[in-house]
Amino acid sequence: MKWKDALLRSSVPLEYLVARHAHEHGFGVFGEYAYLRQSDVGTEPEFSVDLWVMKSLKLSEEDYWGQLHLLIECKYSYPGLNWVFAPHIDTSVLYVDPISVFDHLCTRQIGDRGPAELIYGHIPLVFKGVELHSGNATT
Repeated sequence: MKWKDALLRSSVPLEYLVARHAHEHGFGVFGEYAYLRQSDVGTEPEFSVDLWVMKSLKLSEEDYWGQLHLLIECKYSYPGLNWVFAPHIDTSVLYVDPISVFDHLCTRQIGDRGPAELIYGHIPLVFKGVELHSGNATT
């Protein structure tokens, strides 16, 4: 069973299921999304998010009004694993909306942003998470 545990902990099976589900709902699936982040010592190591999926939002068959991009991180939870999350600090300096509308240079702008803003208050925003398991922790 060691190979099965290692495979499940890799999150590859979960990533596949999420990618397949996104594809079935009309999303293009682009795989990992890599990015650079400056470290405390000034280097820029590469990080990645498990999946980048995108869907064009149609106004009609020929006309689009926007694109929805989702960055998805897949985590496998196994017995003995716990997660602790620090709540997001809502300040003007640190707060970043989970849904951002960039329509300033578009030919059409979204007049009613109400549906996109309904998500606030329904999902908890967190600043950072820590994985705790049998005497060890991973951030």
